[in-house]
Amino acid sequence: MIQYVNLAPESTSGIFFSGRAAIINSYLQALVSGLQAGRRTLKSPSAVRFVPLSLGLAAVVAIYIVMAIALVPPGQPRQFNFVDERGAITALSAIFLAIGCGFGSATFLLSAGSSRAVRLYWMVVSAALGFVALDELLEFHERIGDRLDRLDLLGLTSSKTIRGWNDVIVILYGVIAVVFGLLLLPTVLRYLSFLRLIGVAVACFVVHTAIDTLTEPPTLVSVIVEESAKLYCSLFIAIACLAGLMVHAGMSSTAEAGQDSSKA
Repeated sequence: MIQYVNLAPESTSGIFFSGRAAIINSYLQALVSGLQAGRRTLKSPSAVRFVPLSLGLAAVVAIYIVMAIALVPPGQPRQFNFVDERGAITALSAIFLAIGCGFGSATFLLSAGSSRAVRLYWMVVSAALGFVALDELLEFHERIGDRLDRLDLLGLTSSKTIRGWNDVIVILYGVIAVVFGLLLLPTVLRYLSFLRLIGVAVACFVVHTAIDTLTEPPTLVSVIVEESAKLYCSLFIAIACLAGLMVHAGMSSTAEAGQDSSKA
C-alpha cells in the first residue's frame, strides 16, 4: 500500500533553511581548516624571503617604468609605451602574467596528491592567467568592447551611461575573480603568503580600474599611473603564484625526506 506524505509549507521551508545552514556551516569549517593550514606555511623560511624579493622586484619595475617614460621611439608621444599595445608596459605585463601561469601550472602538477579542491583551484588560476596574458597581447577585451560600442547595446554608450564597453569588460574580469575567490576561499587560505601578495595585486587593479574609468579625458600623468598600476598588479600576481609553488615544493621535499628516512 502506497502512503503519501503531505509536507506542509512550514516543513518544506524548514528543510530548505536547515540545508542552507548545513552548507554555510560546512563552508565555515573549511575556512577554519584552511586558515590553520595556511598559518603553518607562514612559518616556512621561503615565506619570509618573499618580503625582500617583492620589494626588490618592485624597485626594478619602478626603474623600468622610468625608462619607459624616457625611451620613446622617434615620432611617438611620451605616453607611447603606456597606451600602445606594442609598448614596453604591455609587453612586460604579459610576461609577468605568463610567468604566473607557468608557476600556477607547476603548482597544479605538484599538487597531484592533494585534495580535489586544491587541484581545481590551481587549474583555474593557471587557465585564468593564461587567458589574461593572451588578452594583453591580442586585445580581446578591446576588440570585443569596440564591437559592443558600435552595436550600442541598450543605448548605454550613446547616452554616456558608460564610457565604453571596454571598461565594463575589465570590471567584469574583476567581479568574476572575486566570485571565484570567495567560492574557493577555504583553499586560498591554505596559502596565506599567496593571499597577501594577491591582496597587493588587487589593490593595484582597483587603482588601475578607478583611474581608467573616472579620468576623462585621460592625461599624460593619469595614463602613466594607470598603466604602472596594471604592471604592478601583474608583477604581484606572478610573485603570489611563486609563493604557492614554494608551498607545494616544500611539501614534496618533506614527503621525499620522509620516504628516504623510512627506507633507511
